[in-house]
Amino acid sequence: MKNRIDPDEMKELVRKGYEEGEYFEHYRKDSAIEGLEKWILREFTQRFPSGGMILDLGSGPGVPFDRHLVDEGFSVIGINISEKHIEMAMDLVPEARFIHGDFMQYAFDEKFDAIISLYIIFHIPRNMLVPSSGRCTDG
Repeated sequence: MKNRIDPDEMKELVRKGYEEGEYFEHYRKDSAIEGLEKWILREFTQRFPSGGMILDLGSGPGVPFDRHLVDEGFSVIGINISEKHIEMAMDLVPEARFIHGDFMQYAFDEKFDAIISLYIIFHIPRNMLVPSSGRCTDG
């Protein structure tokens, strides 16, 4: 049987890592969108009308993805458990709204045209992943 980490311990481990780490030094060297990321974002943005509302789960510092979405005309709300990343995101993408919190426990009032989560899925135990379709608009 595999050892399983407690979900709350996992969240704390991830939060602490991002609070203490230097994102642009250790995790992402620049804000260029290339290769697979470029293809994913192109395919994604073509499916929704400009001006649509996008929720970014685990938004990090807001770049490059939220910056790109805002530049493409989308409204963006990002949420992240790292206070440090939220502060960075508010500076780097001031046109978007960022929330410091745990998206698995946060109650959103808004309806979204789409939800993205490009880098955090692997931090979440599979048994905790729940459908988010109720947060999206019809269509």
